[in-house]
Amino acid sequence: MVSFNFVKKVRRFSQLGAIIVLKPVVIIKTVMGESKRRKDALGEKYGQESYILPWLPLTKSQSKDFMKWTTRGSWMGIAVLALIWVTVLFIGPAMKWWEVNN
Repeated sequence: MVSFNFVKKVRRFSQLGAIIVLKPVVIIKTVMGESKRRKDALGEKYGQESYILPWLPLTKSQSKDFMKWTTRGSWMGIAVLALIWVTVLFIGPAMKWWEVNN
């Protein structure tokens, strides 16, 4: 025979399990409701990228691309500057020394 205490504990755990199972369903319904509300509020603009400023026709992804390319260009400029600096500092005087000694 199963004791009455054991049956009470099983019922308690099953009730807790039901709460654990039902809570995510409630959260998902809330999130989906929020998405539908946002879709209704935005209308035709739903799913389109937003602009950085209303009067500036640049989207957020275009601004990210701009930052990526300007950062890449800056590093190329630094590399060219370092190459010119090495040329002027070391190769230029070496050429003059070579010219004088030959």
